[in-house]
Amino acid sequence: MGYHASKWQKLQVFLSKVELENLFSSLEKVRIFPLGKILSLDDREVSIEEYIGLYQRGLEDLFDGKEPKTLFTAAWTNDIFDLTEVKTKDGRALWQIKRPVIQVNPHFFRYSHVDKAFRPNVYSGDRVFWGLQFAFPGIFQDEKKQLFETKEFVNFIYFTKLRKWIRDNTFATPFIIDGIRVISPMRIGREILGTLKHPHLVREKIEIGSYAN
Repeated sequence: MGYHASKWQKLQVFLSKVELENLFSSLEKVRIFPLGKILSLDDREVSIEEYIGLYQRGLEDLFDGKEPKTLFTAAWTNDIFDLTEVKTKDGRALWQIKRPVIQVNPHFFRYSHVDKAFRPNVYSGDRVFWGLQFAFPGIFQDEKKQLFETKEFVNFIYFTKLRKWIRDNTFATPFIIDGIRVISPMRIGREILGTLKHPHLVREKIEIGSYAN
């Protein structure tokens, strides 16, 4: 039986390298495990330092007009036993989620000028890179098909800390679209807000305004 969860909470945020470092500092002992791909022995866990480096390379690619391709879907947890290791015949392995973890993936959105709506998690050619998405479920079903609220699991505490850090250190993004100010629930860091030059937004004729409480 696979992993089953529902009532997802999702946070989408664009951070600078320094802001990502500060976020990790607020989450003591969190570990990072790549999901969705077969891994060699040396690649089964990614250090925080390596992950921050990959994020920074993605930002550099973006600002150079390239597609950010260094980021990957990952599980953030402090307990490796939240995951199951499925081994392949050639000695490699694939992580599968066993208990609730914070699922993190690079986030892309699209804005429809026709419908005047943001569409998160899209992968069409005109997508806009927007940092990371953090997702955590509210309900989890175990192998015996028993249902649990995820606040009973330790990663609920991590997600609560992450959500508070994001609330305290980022803003709802003040986009300017067709001359109209539109506040999006997608977040942006205080530091990167004033310096961001985003080629995807230029292509889509979307600007970021100044933030006023």
